[in-house]
Amino acid sequence: MLISFIVPVYNGDKYIEACVTSLLDQGLEKGSFEIILVNDGSTDHSEEVCQALAKRVSCIRVITQRNKGLSEARNTGIRAAQGDYLCHVDVDDTLVSGGIAKLTSFCMCGWDLIRYWSLMLYPGDVPKIGNDTGEVLFEGTGKDFIRQSGLETFCWNYLYKKSFVESNGLYFTPGIIGEDFPYMFDVMMADPKIVSVARRIHLYHINPGSISTTRTPENSRRWVNDLTGTITRIAGHVQNFKESDPVLYKKCLGSLSSKITILLSRILTSSYSVKEFRSIISSIKGGGILKQKLAPCAFIDRVSYSVLRLLALFPFLYPIASKVYR
Repeated sequence: MLISFIVPVYNGDKYIEACVTSLLDQGLEKGSFEIILVNDGSTDHSEEVCQALAKRVSCIRVITQRNKGLSEARNTGIRAAQGDYLCHVDVDDTLVSGGIAKLTSFCMCGWDLIRYWSLMLYPGDVPKIGNDTGEVLFEGTGKDFIRQSGLETFCWNYLYKKSFVESNGLYFTPGIIGEDFPYMFDVMMADPKIVSVARRIHLYHINPGSISTTRTPENSRRWVNDLTGTITRIAGHVQNFKESDPVLYKKCLGSLSSKITILLSRILTSSYSVKEFRSIISSIKGGGILKQKLAPCAFIDRVSYSVLRLLALFPFLYPIASKVYR
């Protein structure tokens, strides 16, 4: 068994078949791959759809558990996987036809991580796969990759060697939103051997109802709490590199700067009272986020950082800023 596709499923009955069809169309030999559908306590028809597909296709396994969240669904898939390499695919995403088959030669070389490209699609978009040369863009370790490109955000544009994941205890943090970012930080800190290949394989479909796009106050407040904790943890960890590895340190800070923009966006859509906002700012200050000296970063990130610092100084401005932003 070479590849285990891990697909967390929560109320995704309208996406499952398209996702699975794309995984079956990866040009892999029969018996060399499996598809693990982890039904995470869905309340729609996801269970029936998964079971129907499993009856039709022998390489599909369905694991049903009570709702534990995306992180635990991914972890369940990791533990159940029998393949040498793991591939994380969200249920509302698909893979380009024959894409993974073009990477199997790299699997035979024993890389810990094999990186490929993702293409973001809005509803109605038609994928345009250009510059798919197969050129090797990078070879090195996880920390080498950070020094060149900064921290990774997403987990779904890699094949992961399962033995590397298990030997380093690399599992997703349960119960948080935005679990990809801290997971990829931990993966890179384990210093895997990485090869990056110019292949567009993963198609990220923008779903207006997903966790990442929903902007209700309740959802945004969860994002604020979880992202604050993540940024605080990572910022604290990278302080260890300030003197010993300044290039790595600056690249990490530059990547964290982009998360400030996301954090501010979620704060402004959380509809806090001024009292609640003061409490959030206190938590952010306690984590040292506003004390970090920004590494070179995008203009929007510098603006977001300045706005957040301004609101921290004058919390009474928050309701106005929130209303204008929304």
